[in-house]
Amino acid sequence: MVQIKSLSFLALASSALADVITVDVGSSGDVFSPNSVTAKDGDIVQFNFHGTHSVVQSDFSSPCSSTSNTAINSGTLSSGAFSVKINSTDPIWIFCGYARHCQSGMTMVINPPSSGDTLEAYTQAASSSGRSQSPSNVQGGIVGDASAFGTDSSSSSASASASGAASGTASSGSSSATTTASSTSGSSTASTTTSSSTSSTSSGAAEKVKVFGIAGVAGLLAALFA
Repeated sequence: MVQIKSLSFLALASSALADVITVDVGSSGDVFSPNSVTAKDGDIVQFNFHGTHSVVQSDFSSPCSSTSNTAINSGTLSSGAFSVKINSTDPIWIFCGYARHCQSGMTMVINPPSSGDTLEAYTQAASSSGRSQSPSNVQGGIVGDASAFGTDSSSSSASASASGAASGTASSGSSSATTTASSTSGSSTASTTTSSSTSSTSSGAAEKVKVFGIAGVAGLLAALFA
């Protein structure tokens, strides 16, 4: 159980460290802005649409054309967002598959290589490509902003759940201590026959308060690691 909790914590921590990289699609004409970004494994690239465009992945050698069932494809969108979670630092070549936007230079790259293939060469090759081709299905990402991956809502839910459990347990422990304290008062009042009897009752009641206080702390710890 502890190991599972540790793995869950590490997963949440990893999500929290992921960056969201935004790219505007068509905000300044038929271009991606910026047209080159660097993303690490686990980051999310969020494409914000301004006008009718698409986000499609192709091989470097085949700009404006992709029919792969594993390639990124947003489908044609005119507003909203399309988000892609990066699972590799390999170069990802992107073009707009709407109309002839690709042929007119609407291209970009995620994680450009340090040498060899360049965005300039990819864009130049795209200018002489034929009709654009895209996969038939939306794939490789989620239509929606980065929160569509559930990272923020999961973290909030986990935090609220832990807080609620701790609060409930602490309240229960406090109630038990109050009840015990009341019993102590009653016992002390009733035990007025001899000083030794009074001393014994007070000592026993104090011990009960101590025990219940420890139990309350134990309950709180149990709730946090349950």
